[in-house]
Amino acid sequence: MPYSIRQRLLVFLLALTITGWVIIALASYFEARNEIETLFDAHLLQSAKVLLSIVDQELYEEKSNAAKTPSFNREKSELEDIQEHLIKHTHEKLLAFQISINRDNFNFSSAEAPVQPLSNNEPGYSDTTINGVPWRVFTLHDPANVIVVRVAEPYSVRSNLVGEIAFNLLIPMLIGLPLISILIWKSVGLILEPLNKVAADIQQRNSSQ
Repeated sequence: MPYSIRQRLLVFLLALTITGWVIIALASYFEARNEIETLFDAHLLQSAKVLLSIVDQELYEEKSNAAKTPSFNREKSELEDIQEHLIKHTHEKLLAFQISINRDNFNFSSAEAPVQPLSNNEPGYSDTTINGVPWRVFTLHDPANVIVVRVAEPYSVRSNLVGEIAFNLLIPMLIGLPLISILIWKSVGLILEPLNKVAADIQQRNSSQ
């Protein structure tokens, strides 16, 4: 009988511990996932603003130079300077972008960007799949609707980071669960020790009668 009580108590405590641990791990996982999504979306927005600022500044400078120097070859110099500045800012290897300057019919894409347009030019966030690759896209226009910036990131980048977080949450659980099981086993044994002595005394009295 004491052994049966001990066994049931161990099963109950272990099940309760595992359930609680799993709930905490899942809650932490989904919270981390939401934070990652928010962080990556904010990064897309910030990158789009930076690129738009670079292109807008270059267009402004080239326009000023063209006004000061009538013989200035604005179109050639403008496109070359913009491309040079954009190349310097392509430090994010996994970040793809496409930039269109409507009045010059100019398009510039990073090496990671697909050939197809990343969005239909609707401003804001959007999701698209190109050649089987899902992308998260942010599209930004300048106030005059002359410049269109599309910045995108493959969803695989986010999935990999979320996977790493899930793995890091799982490691402590796998390591700690056996230790907690041993502690529960020992604790239950100590708690039930008086009951075991009582049961042993009763059994000894019954055998002596």
